Amino acid sequence: MDTSTLLELYRPIWTARRVDEMEQALAHRGEAFFFIPGSGHEAAAALAPHLTAADWLHCHYRDKALALARGVSVESMFAALLARDPSGSAGRRMPDFPCDPELNILSTPTLVGNNALQAAGVAAAVKDREGAPVVYCGLGDGATQEGEFFEAVAEAVRATLPVLFVVQDNRYALSTLTAGQTFYSTPDGNPETFYGLPIRRVEGADVAACHETFGAAVAEAREHRRPQIVCMRCERLQSHTNADDHTAYRTEEDLAEAAEHGDPLRNLERMLIDAGEEASRLRAIEEECEQAVQDALAAARAGAEPEAALSAKKPLPVELTDPKREYRGTGERKLTMIAALRAALRVRLEEEDAAYVWGEDLEDPKGDVFGLAKGLSSAFPGRVRNAPLSEATIVGAAVGQALAGRRPVACLQFADFLPPAFNQIASELGTMYWRTNGRLEAPVTVLSVCGGYRPGLGPFHAQTPSAVAAHLPGIDVFLPSTAADAAGLLLAALRSDRPSIFFYPKNLLNDRSVATSEDIDRHFVPIGKARIARAGGDLTLVAWGSTMPTALRTAEAVEQAGLSVEVVDLRTLSPWDREAVFESTSKTGRLLVIDEDHQTCGMAGEVCAAVAEAQGERVRVARLGAADAYVPYHFGNQLDVLPSFRPVLEKAAEMLDCSVRWNRRAEEEEGRVTVKTLGSSPSDETVKIVELHAAAGEAVEEGAPLASVEADKATMEIEAPLAGTVEKVLLSEGDEVDVGAPLLTLVPSVEAAARPQTTDDPGIPVVEKQRSVTEAAAPATQGHERESAPTVISSICSALGSQLKTNDELVEICPGWSPDDVVQRTGIRKRHWIGEGESALSLAVDACHKLFEREGVTVNDFDAIICSTGTPPSTTPSLACRILKELSPEEGETLIPAHDINAACSGYLYALQQACDMLEHDPGARILLVTSETLSPMLNKDDPGTFFLFGDAATASLVSREQRGGNLNLRVGRPVLSAMGAEEKVLYVPSLQSGTFMEMDGRSVFRIAVRKMIDMLDRACAQEGATVDDLSLIVPHQANGRIIEAIRKAIKFPTDKVFYYIRDYGNTSSNTIPLSLEALPSDLPPGGKIGLTAFGGGFTFAAGVVETLERPQ
Repeated sequence: MDTSTLLELYRPIWTARRVDEMEQALAHRGEAFFFIPGSGHEAAAALAPHLTAADWLHCHYRDKALALARGVSVESMFAALLARDPSGSAGRRMPDFPCDPELNILSTPTLVGNNALQAAGVAAAVKDREGAPVVYCGLGDGATQEGEFFEAVAEAVRATLPVLFVVQDNRYALSTLTAGQTFYSTPDGNPETFYGLPIRRVEGADVAACHETFGAAVAEAREHRRPQIVCMRCERLQSHTNADDHTAYRTEEDLAEAAEHGDPLRNLERMLIDAGEEASRLRAIEEECEQAVQDALAAARAGAEPEAALSAKKPLPVELTDPKREYRGTGERKLTMIAALRAALRVRLEEEDAAYVWGEDLEDPKGDVFGLAKGLSSAFPGRVRNAPLSEATIVGAAVGQALAGRRPVACLQFADFLPPAFNQIASELGTMYWRTNGRLEAPVTVLSVCGGYRPGLGPFHAQTPSAVAAHLPGIDVFLPSTAADAAGLLLAALRSDRPSIFFYPKNLLNDRSVATSEDIDRHFVPIGKARIARAGGDLTLVAWGSTMPTALRTAEAVEQAGLSVEVVDLRTLSPWDREAVFESTSKTGRLLVIDEDHQTCGMAGEVCAAVAEAQGERVRVARLGAADAYVPYHFGNQLDVLPSFRPVLEKAAEMLDCSVRWNRRAEEEEGRVTVKTLGSSPSDETVKIVELHAAAGEAVEEGAPLASVEADKATMEIEAPLAGTVEKVLLSEGDEVDVGAPLLTLVPSVEAAARPQTTDDPGIPVVEKQRSVTEAAAPATQGHERESAPTVISSICSALGSQLKTNDELVEICPGWSPDDVVQRTGIRKRHWIGEGESALSLAVDACHKLFEREGVTVNDFDAIICSTGTPPSTTPSLACRILKELSPEEGETLIPAHDINAACSGYLYALQQACDMLEHDPGARILLVTSETLSPMLNKDDPGTFFLFGDAATASLVSREQRGGNLNLRVGRPVLSAMGAEEKVLYVPSLQSGTFMEMDGRSVFRIAVRKMIDMLDRACAQEGATVDDLSLIVPHQANGRIIEAIRKAIKFPTDKVFYYIRDYGNTSSNTIPLSLEALPSDLPPGGKIGLTAFGGGFTFAAGVVETLERPQ
């Protein structure tokens, strides 16, 4: 052959050998710690002259010479050896794994043979591209014993892919001899073919012969677009790696023979000289190469140290995480989850030419076992394809397709079948972006149905390996529970250019209760953002996928006890929304996580641990996951293994200090059997009655057809479970009903056997709140220990509007109600309104002056002012700052914190909690707590529902940790707070200058106020280690006489233990509780506990417990 080609090959071969020597030297000097010699394998470089820029290389880890011949720089090799930042992986990968995307050199895997399936995938993607690209796949002899290598050759053969498999046979799989143990060397000899492919054999010590053999193989692959196999017999001239010593398992004779006859560099030099080349020319080439090696080493040594990457994921575009863009459908919801997923795939195939979907049974007419791809292969021929029955091939080839520019969706029939693909998922898909420092991406979406909770499922068809998936760095993991989330998240995942595993629960595939609208192209759900599926304030219940219906059932059941559960649907498991969970648990103080996956090392434990680390003892955490067993076929046992409704509800009740009893549903009438509708598969939710085969009064035999039904996947017959007479047919032809709906009743002619359980129905739960004290009832502040010096309200003083308004006077202005009507409906006889020149500011200042006089203090004795008001004269300055100005001396400045809060009628307790917290950090401080409300200017004389209710007042309280001998001397327990969003006009107070009036929906307010004021009082008592029965007096917000009386009756309290102060003052918003406390009898014995509870517009809720103290003498 032409010596010019051999001379060109001499450069990379000599350089590769020199790099090997330098790597060894650097390791001996302590500058490098690992390397893989390529000495003896350099003849692979003879492939390079036959390749074009369009060809792709997935190299063997001994392919130094080939990489150099392709154009990889020596500097990059040394940078990798020294773990410098300029290396291709920024110091992440061990050296000698070639990768250069600009040269179409893919990232050589560490796990031998992992590149084979990827090479097949690359070839599938580039097969029809311009230039007839060929894909090189380099492997060692040991790698050919991997199952994935066999799968790759099989895929290349059946799909006629232009892959050149080159086996570099150095006789050793590390220390194990491979002769007679490979596909090309069997105990019976050396086969000539494999999978119908000729096996070309060549000596790797002969560079010219390798050049010729590679040339023929490449030409065949390029022209005929089919795979080729070359077996290059070579010698490994050094140990496997620097961590190995091959003299331990190779004889001196073997090593000497290898060095003498198996050295491609020495043989190439002889060949060139024999062909007439001058030795001086070779020395000149070597000198040039030596200088390049030394320069490259110097440059690599000067390279910067890398920074550790703390995430293996490509950053997400902001638009894919923006919760403001979320759209989950609207209007009529026709599409079930499976239909929504199918529509999302259609959207993706339409918008992205590189999108490609493949998996088992996807092509029409089957369109997937659940119908996921039905119609798509017909609409997008060649882009929705059936894959072989091999999960490793599906995922491994998809990784290769992605590396070559496709955007594949790899469909696995069941999540239980994920293990065969786990190697490619964990070792390749998740690591690719990280290990190449973002230079290569493998945005494959692995799509798989998962989960149980259905009759007909069992082991290997009902698992949910979500924790295993979420544990893998570099991969997003999704598990939606609704059709809208499934479509919106799938589209976001497909557009993210990040690898992902997208589980979808078979239990919800055809559930029309979680359907969505048909405008799937508009659907969007941000990645990593949870959804608050139900708001609540007493318990946070976190769930996802199949467990969401159980979570929502639990929340509904708990509501019977007057408690509310916030249900958080994570939707994305990696990354999961810590902020949403933390925000919810900081409000509720309790967390229960439900996980269909195994409890041990599961995602539920991860969520609980994160909350415990972030919020400590303030939040009580619990989890319910599947038992450490497998999902059984027996449905009743399946519900015992998985977290089903009964254990979830009972755990929630325990955490909420509730009891649960289960009432049995009405038994089937004796002597009757109800035949119910069936589905054709575990995923069916509804069926349509196509034809009835039996009528009332007709005798039927066991197995006789009763009806033909059309399910989501097939049409089937419902047969008689036993012989008997049809008593009544309950459905008609054309009816579309849920699976399990009664079809007909049958009077059996033989004794009926017990019917198998088919639903998660433990009975009708009755949840009741306990009045006993348990630690479980304590809210988020339960970890706070009471200080030895308690927070104390020393005195409260008030100021009222100067105009006293009686019912007799007001009915003249607002006709329609009589004075007695007002009393009967509100409990109010009179109230105070502001007069000329009065305002919230003047009343507040008046109240403060009274307090100062009583306590013998001035404003300079206080460390902060907190003002509760919903009617400030101005937004800025705040009312608190205006009060401070009025109270400050004429000369000099009083510099203390001053701010307003607006929590409507709950404002005093909201402010009191702030005061407690301030004193926690500064026990010596004194807090001036002011309330001031002037609602009368905003009352509508045409609305008797609000006109008679409200009065104007202000109060001032001195709160500290001193017992000062004021008019009250009450120890304060830190109040508990809550709120819920409500429609604006349910209870609406405009700004003072708006010209509009207050509005209120009295019935809605009544219902919520009674329930929540009782709930909050229970929570406040529990925090203090007490129950409502331990209270000597209850001071509720004086909102309305009917509300106060309804609360009294609900908790069965005597009239004399509930404080009524509304008769002469009306509803003064956040003033009512401090006004009531000011009016308490002075002879209350010490140690008495007084419960305070309030609600306000918004809605806001609050409660607390104060205790009477011995008054200092």
